[in-house]
Amino acid sequence: MSAHVAETAEIERLLGADGDARLAPDPVTGLDRYGCAPWPRAVIGFGSCTASTISAAGFAAAGRCLDALRAAAARRGWETARAAAAARLAAEILAHFGVADIADAVLTPSGSDAARIATGLLAAAAPEARWDTVLMAATETGSLVPEAARGAHPQATLRHIALREPDGRPRRPAAVTAATEAAVAAGGGRSIVHLIDGSKTGLTAPGLAAAARIQARHPGTEIVVDACQARLPAARLRRYLEQGWPVLVTGSKFYGGPPFSGAVLLPRARRLGSQGGEQSDTAPGVLCRWAAAVAEMHAYAALPDAEHRARRRRLAAALRAEFAADPRFEPLPPAAAAAEQSIFTFALRESATGDRFDLATLGRIHRQMNQDLGASLGPVARPACQIGQPVLAGAVPALRIAFGAREASVAELRACLAKLRLLADHVAALAA
Repeated sequence: MSAHVAETAEIERLLGADGDARLAPDPVTGLDRYGCAPWPRAVIGFGSCTASTISAAGFAAAGRCLDALRAAAARRGWETARAAAAARLAAEILAHFGVADIADAVLTPSGSDAARIATGLLAAAAPEARWDTVLMAATETGSLVPEAARGAHPQATLRHIALREPDGRPRRPAAVTAATEAAVAAGGGRSIVHLIDGSKTGLTAPGLAAAARIQARHPGTEIVVDACQARLPAARLRRYLEQGWPVLVTGSKFYGGPPFSGAVLLPRARRLGSQGGEQSDTAPGVLCRWAAAVAEMHAYAALPDAEHRARRRRLAAALRAEFAADPRFEPLPPAAAAAEQSIFTFALRESATGDRFDLATLGRIHRQMNQDLGASLGPVARPACQIGQPVLAGAVPALRIAFGAREASVAELRACLAKLRLLADHVAALAA
């Protein structure tokens, strides 16, 4: 084995290390449970609301991180080298969001780990208290967040707030706010409310002003902001921190870094725990994944915001036109206040009957989208396409198409939709 091949294999190994079973590669495909590869794989990418395969630039950044770790370890030892690397990455994350003056960043393997740390730090302020957790709908956040949100108090009551009606329409903001406040009041003591800014389907609830009012009326309430999708303006992220609320982010959703790169941003004015670089997870896999994600952040920041917004508007216009022209697509309404939609949630219907595909069938279609099926279905089915994993939007089984930080063209979007139509028409034949 050449030195280059061995080094590449080590980077791939680290990109799948220091997480959990979801990062384990399938022995046949080499892909993890998200359908992502730990190497730069040719794929049409519209699945950043779930996860993205690492880019060539991200892979190179992970390699540079490993090289730097080895060099520093030779001089000062592995523990010191890893701590210094974590501190540098944390500083770059804070600088990217423009909050280095008011916050610290703690690196974690995932968004759910970030939720666990933030919840634990807030609850530690009153260790003898019984903390209840108020979580925006479990179907709208990470699968492991509900348990992580319990933090160090597994006996705490976990209350879920529905964000959509059964037919998939977003609930009215006033109804969500009222339900959240009622859940806090029902706790009768201390509650940690998980405000979500950018759910799996692009919803934000209960909103900054509403959460601040709830906290003022119920002084025992703490707020954690789940911004793991990282689809929010930096100015709003800063306002959350100025309220004294920890903010959870990832580099693996909007920015397109590899799966499992989380962080919790801690408002410095609160002095939560010992908050600082020493709390960061310094495992090499976490550091390499974050190095890749930070490279994507830098690439995104290198272009003007206006250019990014114009690109997303072109993609959104093309997607809405495709949806409108084909009754197989049933787009669900976005949030009423959505200024710029970047996650599009839709049901998929059978051509013959008009019935919606169920969640299991959508799961099969989702996996087939990520495969080259050209040999059986022709060139339209050849490109691998990553879209968002199936979700329940209210009671509606749905897929998602997401626009992230990486460049994507209207032509790629149309190729993705063409394959999706083809698979919908052949789903029965491909079931075996």
